[in-house]
Amino acid sequence: MSKMKNIMTSMSHGTGFLLFHKKTEKGNRFSFIQGPDGQEIKMKSCFDTDKDFQMSSDEVTFNADSVRSKLELLSEELMHRCGLVYELYQRRLSAAIDNFVSTLPTEQHLLVLELAREEFDYLSAEEIAEEIRRDAERGYCCHGFDRNCCPLGCGDLDDDCCDAADLMEEP
Repeated sequence: MSKMKNIMTSMSHGTGFLLFHKKTEKGNRFSFIQGPDGQEIKMKSCFDTDKDFQMSSDEVTFNADSVRSKLELLSEELMHRCGLVYELYQRRLSAAIDNFVSTLPTEQHLLVLELAREEFDYLSAEEIAEEIRRDAERGYCCHGFDRNCCPLGCGDLDDDCCDAADLMEEP
């Protein structure tokens, strides 16, 4: 019997489901979902590339490989459309991931966003807004550059050159 260190790395609230992560002494990561009825559903790590596992008592199957493939396609598609500006790429990819997640069953949202955060540097809309706010306080444009060095021309525009919607959409 495997001894579990009860190290909780995160706890997320979804629609009646709680997602917990624990690590074994060897560092292997396992996920648990507690359903609305309090029943705990043990799952294998969502980062095991050859494993499917049960997500909920409704028998919704989450396939990490399929999700990872979709996120890789989104990443490759957007990578070439962001002018080598990582912040722009990250923000557009995060918005594309949010759009993709909205098409999935609610029970899968937390796991997909966790995988996206771990492997694709996903940021929530709130985190992006906070990053832009911090950059503005430091005198940087919304792309993370000194305004006069921005490859997108922020130095030639007025102070509110960055529209949040523009950061999420492709040119």
